[in-house]
Amino acid sequence: MAGNVKRSVFPRYEEYRAQRDYADIARSLGLKGKDDAALVEALCERIDALMKAVDVDPRLSANGVTKEAFDAAVDKLASLASGEFIMYLSDDDRLFSGKFDEVLTCVKK
Repeated sequence: MAGNVKRSVFPRYEEYRAQRDYADIARSLGLKGKDDAALVEALCERIDALMKAVDVDPRLSANGVTKEAFDAAVDKLASLASGEFIMYLSDDDRLFSGKFDEVLTCVKK
């Protein structure tokens, strides 16, 4: 297999495709870019603008997570991250959020 190969225990993810997927999201929103990298950058800029418009601070500390709570939870978070994805779009475009509540519980103790 050539190209950007991603080694994973999940066979459906044999190659790195996040940039392409995020570029597709950017295209669906009508954002412009000369290539996938530029489209991803445009998407990130749009997300930043949205967070500012609705007054969302993305820092963990601004959302009630202390350094102590994060440090205490980091091993559990790593374990959760190496399991199922927290949120992803499946091949049939349904949104799943399997362990999101577990992650929130872990850092908000």
